[in-house]
Amino acid sequence: MAVHPKCPCTVASINELQRLLRQVDNQLTCRFLVYHPTDTQSGWTDGKITSRLARLPHASVQADEAGKAALELGMKTSGAVVVFDPHGKPRFHGGITASRNHEGDNLGVRSISMLLRGQTPPLTSTPVFGCRL
Repeated sequence: MAVHPKCPCTVASINELQRLLRQVDNQLTCRFLVYHPTDTQSGWTDGKITSRLARLPHASVQADEAGKAALELGMKTSGAVVVFDPHGKPRFHGGITASRNHEGDNLGVRSISMLLRGQTPPLTSTPVFGCRL
């Protein structure tokens, strides 16, 4: 997941991700790319969002200067998610909220959940709602 640490809409994406993680086994790992503008100090990313990410099980949090790593994966917006299969092939790309800062049932979470159960989801891409990286 690409994360802008100052984006309030990202909280809803993290909440949706946590709900999804409760439904799957412990073999799933999450990597969070935390946006860090080049012209800011190192502590710029500190705050409630990054603290919360650090507490998630099976998660790694990585500073992403200028959003370069996220952009390489096609993620331009905070809350964007890319799901890879065990062989490293991307299977889903998009958002996991229905709209800005909106929690609840949505096509992104449903699609990822189906993928994780070995099913073919109706969508492999959904819109992302959050701050631009």
